[in-house]
Amino acid sequence: FPDAGIGGKEKRTEFLARVKAEERLLLKARARYRKGLADKSGSPQEQSYDRYLTGELSRRLGDFDDARTDLEAAELAQASTEEIKQSAKDVLEVIKVQARPEGGK
Repeated sequence: FPDAGIGGKEKRTEFLARVKAEERLLLKARARYRKGLADKSGSPQEQSYDRYLTGELSRRLGDFDDARTDLEAAELAQASTEEIKQSAKDVLEVIKVQARPEGGK
């Protein structure tokens, strides 16, 4: 693409660097939440919230199967608040759209 003198190439490079940095941070956050879940740290309600957050992070990373697993667990957990259950359900609906193949219905 021609730059047209407005710094487009530098802006694209900066944007791609920010995307990579965000991905690294999302992976790091998900790893920490997963460690907390594996260690069974926090109350059952905190664990269900952590499960929801892990699912949301997986969704943002494009790991839809992992996201579904965690979000379904959060939705079904007895310790989950109604807010967490509804949020998990809403994000599961978003995944149905995001996980479609390009051009799929």
